[in-house]
Amino acid sequence: MDLCADYGPYTIRNFGLGLSLAALLAVAGAQAFCSVKSRMACLGAAVFWLSLLPVSNLVPIYRPMADRFLYLPLCGAALMLATLGGAAKRGTRLLAAAGLYAFSTFEREHVWQNSAALWRDTMEKNPFSNTAANNLAGALMAEGKPAEAARAAEQAIRLSEAKSADPFAVLAIALDQLGRAADADAAYQQAVALDARYRHPDSLVKALIWEPEDVQRLEVLARRN
Repeated sequence: MDLCADYGPYTIRNFGLGLSLAALLAVAGAQAFCSVKSRMACLGAAVFWLSLLPVSNLVPIYRPMADRFLYLPLCGAALMLATLGGAAKRGTRLLAAAGLYAFSTFEREHVWQNSAALWRDTMEKNPFSNTAANNLAGALMAEGKPAEAARAAEQAIRLSEAKSADPFAVLAIALDQLGRAADADAAYQQAVALDARYRHPDSLVKALIWEPEDVQRLEVLARRN
């Protein structure tokens, strides 16, 4: 499964409009058929669609796709699966559905063990995610790996077409840790040029963009520049 923490166009590259519409109609048709025969199936279909509605991007939202958007809809799907066949084994089918979801959760636990593992996995699944590259850079800095952090930050800069201040700021800190003060200052100045808040690092904490311990490193660059 290509589950990851940041989806994008690359993630759905194999799903054309025709195939997607056919799948949608097939699911809706199956749910409608089951709902006519069972009130539990009707409830499951209602849970499925009503919980999807707020994240369906009929009104665009910040994060267009995310695993968590399916948590509640899958409860509706489990209810519908439980209605298949006779009523005697309904509990067994519900437990089987819960077991399948639990297995998927356990299979993903190793990815969420720390930030570096999470964003490495995301980069593997979605190599065009500048969010993943930038967050990986920050995670590597927190682990005391400035050389790797610098490479990840440079990748984030390329993926964002040098339009995002954050990877420049992370790159500046990494380069400063590597003893490349002049390059660090240049990267920091580019971050400030893109977003004036980086001139006053405390404002990044107030805006919930950076953690206080990370801002301390950025303040060294701010005082120097």
